[in-house]
Amino acid sequence: MLNKFNQIKYGNTNLFFKNINFELPYKLLNFGRERVVSSDYRWHGLKRGKLETAIWQYTLSGSGKLRSNNTTYTIQPHQAMLVTSPDDHEYFFDSMDSHWEFIYLSFCGTDLVQHYKNLIAKTSPVCSLPINSKLISLFLQLTQNPHLSDSQTQVQHSQLCYQFIMELHQEILADKQKPLPQAIQNVLNHINHHLNQAISIDEMASVAKLSRYHFSRVFSKAIGISPNEYLIKTKMEYAQKLLFTQNLSVKQLAHECGYHDPSYFCKVFKKHFGHSPKADLS
Repeated sequence: MLNKFNQIKYGNTNLFFKNINFELPYKLLNFGRERVVSSDYRWHGLKRGKLETAIWQYTLSGSGKLRSNNTTYTIQPHQAMLVTSPDDHEYFFDSMDSHWEFIYLSFCGTDLVQHYKNLIAKTSPVCSLPINSKLISLFLQLTQNPHLSDSQTQVQHSQLCYQFIMELHQEILADKQKPLPQAIQNVLNHINHHLNQAISIDEMASVAKLSRYHFSRVFSKAIGISPNEYLIKTKMEYAQKLLFTQNLSVKQLAHECGYHDPSYFCKVFKKHFGHSPKADLS
């Protein structure tokens, strides 16, 4: 299935716009294919220069991580990461995983980047896309001719960029309108009604009436993050709500969120928000 990507060499390819005397509204800056096995692979959205860009990165195999808006996502095969730069996010390879292989595109253009930001705000920075998606075909078209010297070719290329963004828009909205599988909705309801308890992955899988392995895959595909990541995110948001609405000590707060060890609760809270709950209490 991955043979279609053999034309894309590993590494980064920058596009060259030659002999053009007008500004194109949509530009593809670069594209590439990478297979990462080192935890040295790490990109921060505020350390990539001042040019506003939109980045689409699609996982072929393995997995990577994205931290965005106090949430850490696991980006699995057939999932795309959507980010803009400059922005406060970070994506990286976790050495606990075997590898992360992906393809990517980087765009620029004021309207394009703004449209991209709106898409992310309405949905999520991680979305599922099947390997036979029209976006994959458009990716292959966009990467066929990286040396653009003819003005007409460049205009056609800009049109392809626009088509890619519109197709992404359509696929994301279509996916958002799909109802959640009932098994996953049951799990979400269970979590919301038992936030003051310790909930394991096995317990969630049991509620969904699925094996642990199959449940994790189905959940991640439907929600965009793993069950454990979703559980932590939901509990931390609940903890923050309690901080501002009730006069609770850290020990009481931990208990209300299903953590028996206040020290561990503080560690999770700090990792999620970047500061301890005591900072909010003060």
